[in-house]
Amino acid sequence: MTDSRHVTGTDESAKLLIAGRFFEYRVLRLADDKNKKISASEVRKTVAVSLAAAFGFVIALLWNQVVTGGLKVAGIDTTFDTIDFMGWLGYVVTAVAITVFMIVLIIVIGRWGNK
Repeated sequence: MTDSRHVTGTDESAKLLIAGRFFEYRVLRLADDKNKKISASEVRKTVAVSLAAAFGFVIALLWNQVVTGGLKVAGIDTTFDTIDFMGWLGYVVTAVAITVFMIVLIIVIGRWGNK
């Protein structure tokens, strides 16, 4: 049995599903409020915002690990069993690389959404 305080892959999937349903509801409500068909441009903008939010969430999850590892290196108790400087540095490099990649995707999708 797992501790309810720990986030599992299933919990993350549920959060993404909830976010997807929220944006689906938002698009449908927009159509009902204006009594018109949704244009392709509006759909692209909504999808772009949704994906940018998802990428931001991924970045936040990575930096959470970096900060937690840094606290452990500093001697502050964290959830890691063992961590050394090189392990923490691995988190930093990974977080920076994925952050840059996600920012590029945010820019590309943002431009696509503004067409």
